[in-house]
Amino acid sequence: TSAKNVPLLQFTGGSRLPITFDPSGALIDESIWFDQSNTSFRPLRVRRSLTGAVLRIDTLIIPAGAFAGVHKVTKVQKDAAGKQIGMSQGYMWQPYGPQWLRAYGPGGLRADAVGSRYEVHIYGPEGQLVRTLKRVVTPILLSAREKRLGDSTLNASKTDLPFGVPAAKPPIVGLLWSQDGNLWVERSTEDGRSREADVYDANGRFIAIAEWPRILDLLSGYPAIRGRVVHAVVTDASDLERIVRLQFR
Repeated sequence: TSAKNVPLLQFTGGSRLPITFDPSGALIDESIWFDQSNTSFRPLRVRRSLTGAVLRIDTLIIPAGAFAGVHKVTKVQKDAAGKQIGMSQGYMWQPYGPQWLRAYGPGGLRADAVGSRYEVHIYGPEGQLVRTLKRVVTPILLSAREKRLGDSTLNASKTDLPFGVPAAKPPIVGLLWSQDGNLWVERSTEDGRSREADVYDANGRFIAIAEWPRILDLLSGYPAIRGRVVHAVVTDASDLERIVRLQFR
């Protein structure tokens, strides 16, 4: 057995998306670059050889509504006399708002969606659209508890924001490829209910609904899915990480 280190030649921006391979064996990962024209970051899809050399860079097209639930906050620091001494910028995410979701899978596939609509685009290794997955789902309204939590989050920001807490949750909240080429599309569920994901096979056929306890945030826990078995890292209420193994029926 042999192993080697491949140097990253670009800023990854802390991306948690997994590194995958295209059919030719090139490494694919997602990076970001700073766009001076609108002072924001844009994602890149970078292919690298096993030596780390960049073979190709593709700029991802940002879909409509991708950043509707994100607001850039600029804060100016002043001294006691009112003179500006510094400035900081950050981003505020709308509680229960839509996010731009992306997932990379076997053979260089990419799944792309905006959480505000159940419409998932599947792109091939060359960036070509392979298929679109759509479903009509019933809107999931926020509970009174969730609405209070959302309002508390916005009020704590102490800044003007272009959005409030929505009445309903986004239809989908996560995307993940299994190791055998199935796509999991996690949907929003009612407060206190189990988490659910629609499962599609490699041909885009809807084959199952996966259901698991709400306390397990699988799609954010570096999961490895093969068949009906899932291994993931989850964080409990005490902020302790543990590895869980789930066997789906």
